[in-house]
Amino acid sequence: MRKLLLFFVLLCTGSAAFAEGIPPIFSTQEEFRWRKDNGNEATASWEAPAGTAISVPLGTATSQNLRLRIRVASSTITGSDITDKVGRQLYYMDAVSGTWTPISTDASKAFVLSTSPYVAGGTATTAQLSPGAFNPGVMLDAVAPTDSLTVSASPSATKYTEFEWVIRATSAAAPGTYTFQADAEMPAVWANGAPTLVIAEPVLTYAGSPYCGATGTASPTNSLAGGTYSAPAGLSIDPTSGDVDLAASTPGIYTVSYLFAGSTTTTQIAVRPQVASPTGMATVPNQVFCAGANSSIAFTSSIGGLSYNWINSNTAIGLAASGTNDVISFVPQNSGATLVSAQLNVQATGGTGCYFKPTAFHINVKPTPVLSKNKIFNGQTVCAGTATTPVVFTSSLPGSITWTNNIPSIGLAAMGSGNLPSFVAQSDVNAAQMATVTALAYADGCFSNAVTEQYQVFPAAGAIAYPQATYCASGRVFPTRTGGGGGGTWSANSGDLAIDPATGAIALYASQPGTYTVTYSVMDAGICAATATTNVTVLPRATVNPVPNITYCNNSVTAPVTFTGTASSYTWTNSNPAIGLAASGTGNLPSFTTTLPTPANTYALIKVTPQGDGAATCPGKDMVFRIQVNFCGVVADHGDTGGDGSTARTAFDRQVAASPNPTSGTVRVQYTGTATQLVVLVRDQFGTVLQPARRVSSNNIQVDLGSLRPGTYAIQLTDPATGLSVVRSIVKL
Repeated sequence: MRKLLLFFVLLCTGSAAFAEGIPPIFSTQEEFRWRKDNGNEATASWEAPAGTAISVPLGTATSQNLRLRIRVASSTITGSDITDKVGRQLYYMDAVSGTWTPISTDASKAFVLSTSPYVAGGTATTAQLSPGAFNPGVMLDAVAPTDSLTVSASPSATKYTEFEWVIRATSAAAPGTYTFQADAEMPAVWANGAPTLVIAEPVLTYAGSPYCGATGTASPTNSLAGGTYSAPAGLSIDPTSGDVDLAASTPGIYTVSYLFAGSTTTTQIAVRPQVASPTGMATVPNQVFCAGANSSIAFTSSIGGLSYNWINSNTAIGLAASGTNDVISFVPQNSGATLVSAQLNVQATGGTGCYFKPTAFHINVKPTPVLSKNKIFNGQTVCAGTATTPVVFTSSLPGSITWTNNIPSIGLAAMGSGNLPSFVAQSDVNAAQMATVTALAYADGCFSNAVTEQYQVFPAAGAIAYPQATYCASGRVFPTRTGGGGGGTWSANSGDLAIDPATGAIALYASQPGTYTVTYSVMDAGICAATATTNVTVLPRATVNPVPNITYCNNSVTAPVTFTGTASSYTWTNSNPAIGLAASGTGNLPSFTTTLPTPANTYALIKVTPQGDGAATCPGKDMVFRIQVNFCGVVADHGDTGGDGSTARTAFDRQVAASPNPTSGTVRVQYTGTATQLVVLVRDQFGTVLQPARRVSSNNIQVDLGSLRPGTYAIQLTDPATGLSVVRSIVKL
């Protein structure tokens, strides 16, 4: 039925499938059978029933041929009988690599094609396994080609072909399981599983070993025959049969080697081992165990083939009264406070004609301390920043108590000894933490049961503060936090406060003036306070309004400069006192008479600092302006009298007077000299000519300053005949 179903499925795909490259004949491996290489294609013996795996010792597999016969079913989806080629390459796969390897004459592989004295490669096969219509196959060996074979197929019925390979294992074949298959266009559909060969390790043993008698013969059990035996000097062994003459052999333990088909197998034989080892086993030292600790005792011997019987003198230690072979596992018992002991008498048994003396050793079981604590309930739940309750441990035996803590960040050390002290719980993460402290008592080399104490620490906001309540807008300030845990977030009620959300540090220089509420928040606070707040004020800076740069002539009387702004007071400094102004001062800039140390123009920088009141405002940013003093010729004072010199310049200066000074409008200039004509012009404090020069012949000259802004102005009179010039500095109100 399975073959018919496959045929109809293929038939339904029709010529379209054939046109897409599907081969005209489909071959499927279905059956196999192993056979011996002891006859021709029809008469050779079968190793096992069809579809059955076989096992062959390693030496046999490499010393003789095996023949594998596989049945292949051929079918077609064409509309008529056809002939085509089917593959006949054989492959093997070992269980370790999982890789299919072609079998050829390459001796480096685990299997090779061999030759047989009973069949010739290339000989046609007859039906041995096939149930129906038959296509003759071919015998395949190291000589016959392994390319494809031409067979026929019919759409109306499946035809069968049988291939038979002559193969042999090589020295590269390790013991293990091997699977075989041949070329085919379709996946194999094995009736009873794929062809499998197991190469088995040879079995070699002296079943009666050890041999304790002085006479007799020891014979081996061997799954392979025909090899050669050998052994070290002292053992009298027949190289062909492996029989050992016990009387002629020296007492000892020997390794017997068996060479077969290039492979060597070994086994042990012991001859009168009781001579060197009266007890037949290694000495077992006295054992010391702690009560409650799972324990075991192993008995060892260089003599193979022995077993051990033991008797226990004190079952109170938790071990049965008697037993055989190793004490694989037992739990020592000791409910008291002192050492409990038992004696184990052990005797080796086995072999041929052997008696071994008993041996004895002691098992000492020490009491194990029992640890307890003073708290009924296991665990404490606390808020970060609060103190825990001390835990007192009690041990049933004198000794020490140590403990370990898996989360030291809660405020308790990673390890310690004795009782658990009270400590202030800490939390450096924004989540609840569960720390487990495990305590053990130790007494005379034995550890107690573990006792644990758990601390569930919830993050808490605690209390926060800044060192001051008010700050000026410069630098940075950091908060302090007490009674809480870390890992929280800092925030303010306004974005005008530049606060670091991770540390709470405030960048005062980047913050706007104002009073702010700062909040520290933690998550997963549980029973604890999740927020803490405090207030901080950033004071505004006092300000001073800008003052424009000022230029004066030398020996001019300046107007006072009044500073305006939000400051309660001002301080100022002068970079160049040589202009006639003090080096520093407070309040407004006073009036002063400009001076020049040399005829060259000079200037001074006046830096004004607005001062805060310390409560509502802070000192502000400095404001700087410049006072420039120019050399404007000989300048008299601003009064209506001159000096008393004898030179012409001094005389000219004494002949000129200007009043009123200061004035709100017209200035009257009186000249008492003999010049018939004078030139008059007006300059501002920067030396700029405001009223162009005009010639006058009157001794009483009117100069109108009414259209000018309040400030300091210079009226210059010049005698064109002599070139003498005089300046009067006038303050315009």
